[in-house]
Amino acid sequence: MPTQESQLVRVMSEPEILAITGVPPYGTSVARNWIGVEVHRYRFPRATDFDDFTLPQLTVFLPHVDRPRRVQQEIESDKLTRQVTNDVVTIAPAGLRRRVSTSMPSELTAIFLDPLVFSEIARTET
Repeated sequence: MPTQESQLVRVMSEPEILAITGVPPYGTSVARNWIGVEVHRYRFPRATDFDDFTLPQLTVFLPHVDRPRRVQQEIESDKLTRQVTNDVVTIAPAGLRRRVSTSMPSELTAIFLDPLVFSEIARTET
């Protein structure tokens, strides 16, 4: 039986990701044959202030924190500051200018979803 060709969701090149995060992911799904999803796990060893960035795909962020921390987000012209705990899930649409800063070291999982795969599922289901 032939193996299915990998259709990895390449979000951005490694240098582009590194320019936003400042650290490479310490865990990733890139070497796996996952279709329609790419997952990265990041650890930020200090409080972080990211430069403006835009995500090319819908992204889900899951924090991994041992105690609440303050996170400030700017999405286009809106500012939001909140305490982030383990039960907070952030869904970030593609194409919006974002800026994020954290008050403490943090760790998170970023799940990038391929819109073509999900629109095909939606079309098939309807």
